[in-house]
Amino acid sequence: MSNFPLYRNLSAKIPKKPLSSKQKTEFVESINRMDKDGVELVVALIRAHQIDHRPVMGTPLAVPYEGCFDGSELTFDMDCLPTDLCHILFKFSKVHSKDVQESALRRAVAAKVVANSCTK
Repeated sequence: MSNFPLYRNLSAKIPKKPLSSKQKTEFVESINRMDKDGVELVVALIRAHQIDHRPVMGTPLAVPYEGCFDGSELTFDMDCLPTDLCHILFKFSKVHSKDVQESALRRAVAAKVVANSCTK
């Protein structure tokens, strides 16, 4: 099992059935809105899954699951990813999206508090 805590936590209690079409669409939309840190964590989760499930053969930096570089971006076809990995990434996208929203709300509240203290 991976020693990457985020991967270990997200890989607990994964359903055996594939993501629904709605979940796939929701995931793709989430990835398209994701910040750089989130995208880097998605790639790290994919790599952690590869290390856990497929011994790295040949070049250690080989892109797993038929991923490819598209210009300067790494892209994957969800249909080529294992079902359990899709669930891990879907769970991550929901957690990350919630975290980003909560962080934005905290910044907005802090900015309002600072603005109100400056007007007194």
